[in-house]
Amino acid sequence: MKYVRIVGDLVTNVIELDHEPTWGTEEEAALWRRVHGNTVVENYYTVNEDGTFSPPPGPAPVVQRQFTFLEFMDLFTDQEQLTLVEASMSIPAIKLWYDKALGAQFIDLDDPRTEPGLQALVNAGLISSERKAAVMAGRGPE
Repeated sequence: MKYVRIVGDLVTNVIELDHEPTWGTEEEAALWRRVHGNTVVENYYTVNEDGTFSPPPGPAPVVQRQFTFLEFMDLFTDQEQLTLVEASMSIPAIKLWYDKALGAQFIDLDDPRTEPGLQALVNAGLISSERKAAVMAGRGPE
């Protein structure tokens, strides 16, 4: 059985035993993890092919799903913003969408009204399907 000793985020020792280990203190025992296959118990570290250890990946980044109107508009390019404002002056459905977004306390990408509103912009030829997908994912212009 292979065991690794982890202090902080570093593997400091690797040992192989043919019996269950006994550790001197509880504090010392808490530092050791048993290796199963390529993964240390509790998914603490992964054993790489070269014998080194890698910590597990950090938590997935939190993706913002609620935006103020200004933050939401920043998800669009400057040209898209101008196109939306121009369209809001001549297309009543776009004006209504724009005014509702402007008056909202926040725009929630998970609100069931958000996707159809963005689809209306695609249908009107104001943004592409790819840009709609990026906005729905909370990604601004690249």
